[in-house]
Amino acid sequence: MKVHQLVAGVTLALAATGALAKNTPAPLPPLPASSSHAYTLGVVQSPSAFFINNPVTSLSFSDTITFSVNPTSYAEQVYFNQLQLGSLQNIGSATLSLWDTTTNTFFGSVSLNEPVFTAAEIFFSGHNYLLTVDGTLAAGARSGYYGISGLLTPVPEPETWALLGLGMVSLVAARARARKRNGGRLEAAAA
Repeated sequence: MKVHQLVAGVTLALAATGALAKNTPAPLPPLPASSSHAYTLGVVQSPSAFFINNPVTSLSFSDTITFSVNPTSYAEQVYFNQLQLGSLQNIGSATLSLWDTTTNTFFGSVSLNEPVFTAAEIFFSGHNYLLTVDGTLAAGARSGYYGISGLLTPVPEPETWALLGLGMVSLVAARARARKRNGGRLEAAAA
């Protein structure tokens, strides 16, 4: 009788294990170790703000983003203000680097700890620029994304600054003449 009970117990245990195995999901496939993507923004108009959002589906990534700038008619240059990493999800580390590929000039790098370029850089019409973003997913994450935002502001040409300065001097002179005229009328009325 004990043998029958032992066989029945083993059979029941095997059946339960088989049922449990059918309900256990299969393990997820491993993520690719690394990936790289190339994006192009084309010509970025100034003044403007832009934001790009890139997905990450590998343990580490190395992405490149190319663009050029087109200032307004009164400027040949633009400031690239507030270039920064932002809107991060499940990113453990990331570094943003910036180059002018036309002149082979390296502007610098920023990381998640200090995600904003500290000084506005001057960008020239007709030049090509390259952003690289290198990073890793956060521990245990299966996917994530990062964003890059920027604000382009035109830099007026020297002629524009000269005209603006001349206008300001003319305005100050006109106010001084008006005060002098009004001051003479007040003295005459008081006498």
